[in-house]
Amino acid sequence: MGWNDGFSYPPLKTDTQTRVIVLAPGQGDDPIRCFLLVIDLDEDWDPQKTMSESRPSLTPRRMCFMEARGPDGEVLQQAFTVPALRFNPEKNSGLYPFQRYMALSYVWGDQSRRYEIFLDGKPFYVGYNLYMALKHLRRQVAIVALGVPQLASSLEARADDVEALGHHLQSEGHILWIDTICINQADIVEREAQIKLMSRIYQQADHVHAELGDSEGEAGRELLQLLHTIIKAGGACDSAQQAFSESHPEGPSVISLSDDSIMSAIASQYNNFQSRSTMNAQVNIPNAGKPKLEDHGIPPEDHPFWARWRLFLSSTYFRRLWVVQEFSLAKRVTLRFGNVAVEPGLVSDCIGYLVRYSTNRSFYLFSKDDSENKTQFSGFLDLVKQRRLVSDLTDRDMEQSSLLSKLDFARDTAATDLRDKIYGMLGLASDGPNFHDLVSYLNCVEDVYIGFALRFIGKGQGLEMLYQVDSRVSETLCIPTWVPVSEEEMVMQTVPR
Repeated sequence: MGWNDGFSYPPLKTDTQTRVIVLAPGQGDDPIRCFLLVIDLDEDWDPQKTMSESRPSLTPRRMCFMEARGPDGEVLQQAFTVPALRFNPEKNSGLYPFQRYMALSYVWGDQSRRYEIFLDGKPFYVGYNLYMALKHLRRQVAIVALGVPQLASSLEARADDVEALGHHLQSEGHILWIDTICINQADIVEREAQIKLMSRIYQQADHVHAELGDSEGEAGRELLQLLHTIIKAGGACDSAQQAFSESHPEGPSVISLSDDSIMSAIASQYNNFQSRSTMNAQVNIPNAGKPKLEDHGIPPEDHPFWARWRLFLSSTYFRRLWVVQEFSLAKRVTLRFGNVAVEPGLVSDCIGYLVRYSTNRSFYLFSKDDSENKTQFSGFLDLVKQRRLVSDLTDRDMEQSSLLSKLDFARDTAATDLRDKIYGMLGLASDGPNFHDLVSYLNCVEDVYIGFALRFIGKGQGLEMLYQVDSRVSETLCIPTWVPVSEEEMVMQTVPR
C-alpha cells in the first residue's frame, strides 16, 4: 500500500486531461497547502488565433478562494492571489479549461520517510526531496540566464548585486504540474494514460523548473559568482583569440562553443587526469598566442568555489531516466542549486570556456576523490546534447531519434522500474506514438521487453535491435538472449527515481 492510496482525486474525463496544483504561498515552517485543478491539454488558447475569437481573460492579481473539506467535514478555505489563472470570458465565474503552469523536474530520492502536506485540505504525503522543493518554490528564487548586462567581476561580490535576467518566482500562488501529486500513483490505468501525455505536459509547460536537491549555506551564491567569473574571463579570451586570429591568418580559428568536439576533449582530459598520480599531475601547456582563463581572474584550483562547481555537476539529477525528456522537451528549463537557479546554457558555456582556454582544466572539471564524477559530469552534457537534438530535429535526424536509438541512450540512466527504461523514452522518440499501445504496468518486466522487441522486429528493425544485445546472460530476468537488456540496468534500477 502506498502513502496516499486512499486519497480521492477529481476524475479525468478525457484522454487529454491532466491535473495541476495551485501551491499556496507560505513562509518557513508554515504547512504546505495545495489545491488540485483539472486542465485539458487540447484546450490551450492559441495566441496566434484572431482576436475576434474567444480568449481567456487574465487578471494580473485576482483573488482566488480555494475550498476543501477537512477530515471532519468542515469547510476549509484559503484566499490568496494567483497571477496566472485564466477565466472563461463567456462566464463571469469559472476557470478556462487550460491553465498555464510550470512543470517540476526532480529526483524522488529517499522514500523511507514521509512528509505531510495538505492537498485540497486533506493530508497528503510526499518524500523529502519533493517536500523541500515545495518549500523552496514558496520563496523568491532569482533565475540567472545568458545575456546578463553586468557580471560580478569580484569573487567577493554578493550574488544579490548581480542583475538577473528573466523572471522571479514570487511569493504568490503557483500553478504546478508534479508527477507524484498530479497523477494518482495508485491507479495503474491512469498512470499508463498519463505516460502517453508526458511529452505534451512538458512541452506545453511555460517552463520546467529542475530541483538538483538541497545544498548547504551559500553554495548557490558561490556557484553563481564562479559562473560569472568564468563567463567574464571567457569573453576576454574570445576577444584576445579573435585579435590573434586576425593578426595571424594562418593560425587557429575561433571554435564555436557548441562544437561537439568539446565532448571528446573533456573525455580525453578525464582519461589523462585519471592516469596521473596526484604528485606528478601536470597542467596543460597552451599553444603559443592562445589566451588563458587564468590570466583573467578565475580562482585557483584549490579555491572552495570549485567544490561547489563539482557538487553541482555531480548531482544525481543528471542521470535519472525520467529527467531526460523533462529536460529535453521544455521550452525553457532552469536548474535550482542552493538559493539560485541557472539556465543550462550558462553552465555549458562555462564548460566550453574551461575546455578551450584553461591550462589546468582537469583539476577544475574533475574531483580527485570522486570516482563517479565523470559519469555524473557527462550526464549533464548528455542532457544538453539531447535537448539540442530535440530542438534541431530534421527529417535527416529522424532515424537517430527513433525509440530504438533512444533505448541505447537510456542504458546510461538510472530508474527504479526497468519498464520505465522504455516508457521514459517514448516522449523523445520520433516514432514513440507507434508504441503507446504497449505501455502497461500490469505486465511484468520480461513481457514488456519481449513485447517491444517483437514490435521492433515487426517494423523491420530486428538487425538494428540485435546490435544492442548484451553478450552476458541476465541472472535477474528470464529474458531471451535476443532481447536487448544489460546487466548494468539491473544495478541502476535500485536507485529511486
